[in-house]
Amino acid sequence: MRKVSVCEHIIVAVYNNAPAGAHVPLKTAFVFEYVLTRHVLVQVRLTDVCENDNIRSEYDLARFSTLKTTYDEAMRELRDDPLDFAISRGIVQDSGFDAGNPEALALRLENGRFVKEKYKLNYVPVITKAEGDAVGRMIETNGYQENSAYLGQVYQSLGDEAWQFFDAVGRKNPEFAQAASVYKNSPETASGILQGAEILKEQKEYAPKKEDFDKAYYDLIGQDVFSMLRPEDQANIKNSVYAYAAKLNSDSGVVDNTVADDVLEKSVRDVLGEKVDIDRDGFWTGGFTTIAPQGVSADDFELWFSGLADERLKGAYTAAGYSVSAGTLKERGTLLWAGDRKYLVRVDDWLLLNEDGTPFVLDYDGE
Repeated sequence: MRKVSVCEHIIVAVYNNAPAGAHVPLKTAFVFEYVLTRHVLVQVRLTDVCENDNIRSEYDLARFSTLKTTYDEAMRELRDDPLDFAISRGIVQDSGFDAGNPEALALRLENGRFVKEKYKLNYVPVITKAEGDAVGRMIETNGYQENSAYLGQVYQSLGDEAWQFFDAVGRKNPEFAQAASVYKNSPETASGILQGAEILKEQKEYAPKKEDFDKAYYDLIGQDVFSMLRPEDQANIKNSVYAYAAKLNSDSGVVDNTVADDVLEKSVRDVLGEKVDIDRDGFWTGGFTTIAPQGVSADDFELWFSGLADERLKGAYTAAGYSVSAGTLKERGTLLWAGDRKYLVRVDDWLLLNEDGTPFVLDYDGE
């Protein structure tokens, strides 16, 4: 076994912010890289600080500690705002986010892919935090027609990558994010959500009473449909349906702060998709309610569900490691809405998982 020197213990203790002399696991290869300025990478090795089991100098040890602090700060910045990290250090050349400039957007997407690969990140937003804040302020200032036009511009420019932009911007602008999610299928509905959000601010007489709306909303779709989403996402979906209902009230001139059943049903159908009640009389469980993909009728969805084959559940397992047949899903399973055309699958009390432990997602592949 390789002998660990006293000097190495001291350096590892500094690296781990532990008291000098503390027992800290040591890697044989002890090399760090530090991003200091632009493209300059500085490596610090044990041999830079230790010589013959002695610290070469207090200066070298202090330099090591300072560089480690600099590195930690840089890595926090990288995780917090990857593109800003790379742009501000000149690691990538970028001309800024401009939804009306296809060349600038193509460069931005290329830079995002480069940063993601270079630093082994799972996700790099297509805009920086500062840009997202600026877009958010613009959205709040614009009227719904301007925001609808902006949605179209972003989709036209970014195509299938547009979700990255809306994911980054939507956290502070939930109605805008929900409008973005339906824009591809229905620009008119997207505009209606944005118009409804504006009505809620300026013409409150068209807004249904919140407590009455919430009760009617959950009476219609139940509590389970969106139960696997984050609470803030569930709230954002409900608020978007609420905004759209206000728009429909405005269209009809309804000013008594109510929401009629047909208005609520249309709001859910247009904003999310048609409500589907899967009825079954079985020993294990009753039916369940979910939301069909936009543009798909409840009848067509039920036909698709009844026709599911075992192949569609290939690679899905319970937490105990058991596979599930399509027949079991139809008898005892529930489809939980996870976005347009996407469903999480629960059988009895088990959420189906992939082999790596992530939730299994069943895609709607019907017409």
